[in-house]
Amino acid sequence: MAARDPQKLVVVVRELRELAAGCVLDAVPLDLASLASVRACAETLQQSSIDGLLNNAGVMQQSRVRRQTVDGFEETLQTNVLGPFLLTRLVLPTLERDYEPQRVYKNS
Repeated sequence: MAARDPQKLVVVVRELRELAAGCVLDAVPLDLASLASVRACAETLQQSSIDGLLNNAGVMQQSRVRRQTVDGFEETLQTNVLGPFLLTRLVLPTLERDYEPQRVYKNS
């Protein structure tokens, strides 16, 4: 499981492990507003087995001020589209290698 906030991620992973005894679930930091973070997350995921991928992250800017990521893209575009696309492309070979995984793509 990957998420931007490490403290919240650890709590959720712990809760899921308690709910699903025997569940193997790793916590991986991921900030979709940073392509370097996306690549680092993908590299970590490629070292293990992936049973499925669910992209469910997004932001909605309501400000009239344009916000750019460190990569120079508009923040909403990168977080909602470019980051999830890059992550999917990078881990797809791992997904295809492992079993017959279910692929789920959802972008909110």
